[in-house]
Parts: sequence; C-alpha cells; structure tokens
Amino acid sequence: MKTLTDQTYAAALTVAGGVLQFTAAGCQPCRTLEPLLARAERQYPAVSFYSIDANANPQVVERYGINTVPTLLFLKHGRVVHTLLGTVSYRALTAALDWHFRELHSK
Repeated sequence: MKTLTDQTYAAALTVAGGVLQFTAAGCQPCRTLEPLLARAERQYPAVSFYSIDANANPQVVERYGINTVPTLLFLKHGRVVHTLLGTVSYRALTAALDWHFRELHSK
C-alpha cells in the first residue's frame, strides 16, 4: 500500500483507479482494517491501494469531505465511484473490489 500526502495524492489518483484508505494514528478500527486491505492487495494486484493519514493531510480530507476514519474511497480516474465507511468484513471488502474491478475495466 502506497502512502500519500496532500502534496502527492493528485498525481497518484488521476491514473486508472484505486482504493484510498483514510486512516489516523491511534484509530483501532483502522488497525483492524489494515490486514484485510493487505490481503485484498495481494488478491487484487490490478487495483492500486493507497493510504493517507487524515490528521496530517487536511487538504485531501476537505476535498473528499471525510468525517470518519477509516473511510475507503474507490476511485476511477480520480472520481469516487464507491465508498465504504468504518470497519468492514473481508467479504464486504471483496464484494466492493469485485464491483470496482469490473467498473475500472468497463467503458
């Protein structure tokens, strides 16, 4: 998973697509989600996974209107096409990724 900042997110997220996780230091639900994301990253090598610290990067937080961590944004060419809030099961995560993978490869 690549870590992004206010300065680096724009270039990374305008390419084909990916999943952006908003996290924060000390966030237990964020820590619970991390191994699921690492597993998903191995299962979905065609999808780029990114992480951003919501506390340290206010410009990205404001741009996407993030109020909750963890938040997962599924992006296609820089546009949000799906959102998951809070801790989710691996099944819910893979269902969203399956949909996202099809969405990325559709017209």
